[in-house]
Amino acid sequence: MNRPGVQVDQAGQSLVEFAISVPIILVIIFGFLGFMQAMQTVTELDAATTLAASAAIQFPVGEVAQSQAAARRTFINSISGYGITGQAITCSGGNLSPTPSTAPVVCHAAATLDLGNTPLAVFWRGPLGLLTFTATGRADSSTSRSCAPEATNVAC
Repeated sequence: MNRPGVQVDQAGQSLVEFAISVPIILVIIFGFLGFMQAMQTVTELDAATTLAASAAIQFPVGEVAQSQAAARRTFINSISGYGITGQAITCSGGNLSPTPSTAPVVCHAAATLDLGNTPLAVFWRGPLGLLTFTATGRADSSTSRSCAPEATNVAC
């Protein structure tokens, strides 16, 4: 409100309001983008872990090395998100255990999203930009699976 005889500098007031509001708006926008990148990573990690478990049960009972290799290869090829590092997966059960069975194969995976390796690095750097996620995937084995020719002591 203007008082008679006093001039108010409207341009200065607008500049101050702009200077205060722009950083707040940028933090909200980049926070939302970081959240969306994290959600994409979680979805991709879940899908890659489930695909790895499915790949592990494709080999005959008793082919542990081939099943493990297929699970790792499928996982690594499936998780290709921007800024995802440090992928690790372990699978067990079913035809991956010392005494193979028709039990389900369960895979546990972890991956780190490094927002510092994305365009969001402007706001997300260092430890604040490192987010680690885990996922579990499961694949049920068929009761009519074949056995590997050299498999012994396996319930087929």
